[in-house]
Amino acid sequence: MSSSTALILDQLDRISGRMELARRQVQTGQAIELAPLEAEIDSICSDISALPPDERVAFRRPLTGLISELNDLTQVLRVGLERIGRELAETGQRREATAAYGKPSGGPDR
Repeated sequence: MSSSTALILDQLDRISGRMELARRQVQTGQAIELAPLEAEIDSICSDISALPPDERVAFRRPLTGLISELNDLTQVLRVGLERIGRELAETGQRREATAAYGKPSGGPDR
């Protein structure tokens, strides 16, 4: 294994850890920034494509795993967005109901 291959495999391992952290953050309702992760993945893919074909074979399994992790993160993001959408819809319905009933007459302002 060349030093380039070993370096890229190490970078893929670090990306995997960051994706796991991002997934946990989304699951706990925290915001994440995906642009740096995307840029790093793009860079690694460019590095891999610059390698000789016989060295690229070493990345088949790690890249397949990365794709699986990206799919998992996508699913967690999708679930989070669906939850936010439901919460926004419920909030809108409550506002509409409040507006329809208006302030109660004779009671103190709240």
